[in-house]
Amino acid sequence: MFNEDNPQDLDLSLENANSSGDITPEDAIVPALDPVFAASPTPGEGGEESASKEDVANPEGVANPEGVANSEDANESETVPLPLEAVVEAIIMAAREPLKLSQIAHAAGRGTSKDMVREAIDKLNLHYLETNRAFEIAEIAAAFQILTRPEYYPTLCRLYPEANPQEKKKNTHLPPSVRDTLCIIAYKQPVTRGEIERIRGVNATPSLQTLIKHDLIKVSGRLTSVLGQPLTYATTDAFLIRFGLGSLDELPLRGEIRNSFPEPPPPAPVTPLITDGTVA
Repeated sequence: MFNEDNPQDLDLSLENANSSGDITPEDAIVPALDPVFAASPTPGEGGEESASKEDVANPEGVANPEGVANSEDANESETVPLPLEAVVEAIIMAAREPLKLSQIAHAAGRGTSKDMVREAIDKLNLHYLETNRAFEIAEIAAAFQILTRPEYYPTLCRLYPEANPQEKKKNTHLPPSVRDTLCIIAYKQPVTRGEIERIRGVNATPSLQTLIKHDLIKVSGRLTSVLGQPLTYATTDAFLIRFGLGSLDELPLRGEIRNSFPEPPPPAPVTPLITDGTVA
């Protein structure tokens, strides 16, 4: 016996082994470093070859043991495409703001086009309608967002009193003069400040500044056909979102606005006052 911690004993043991022809220094070192390698049979040793990986994984030699799923089948099951309608619904529902068709198509992936997204939205809205759901996918400013249906508005006003029209009127930040200017811009855009002032008959600069501050209008360009090339103004996407419009085409027609208000009663006939034979 020798002490492995003593180099002199290890050298002496190797010299004795070499003289007897039993092992080499390499044979003595390898087993000490890797006992598993030393114990593993080499091909041809003892008339048997080492077991293959398949034999180790399947010692009974069965081609595909029951209950063991094929890795290729597992990968295929993980890549089964989800229904496009469900994907579009999830994207719109998770969004914090209205999404355009191009944004939804990009998020859906798989080569989804804007036409495919539009078709999926139409199918979802039809399903919501047929199943009497309280919400729909509404188009606002050429973008899409899930909103409750209009008929549920009175119910929600009881939950959120601030949504009541009377309360909103109290909290509005737009005075009548500013709203008048906004209406002119909405129906005549792009329009210059001078044209607005000719219609209203007053200075429009304060109203324009207020509307720009609230992001309801923007400078859309210049009127190059007029001397001085004045700035022109138009509404923004925030204007459409605030008033729940999908596009400017959904603005009520002037005739519809006029018809939405009752006709004022005709003026009462003036009866002349006769006093002492004279008309007062």
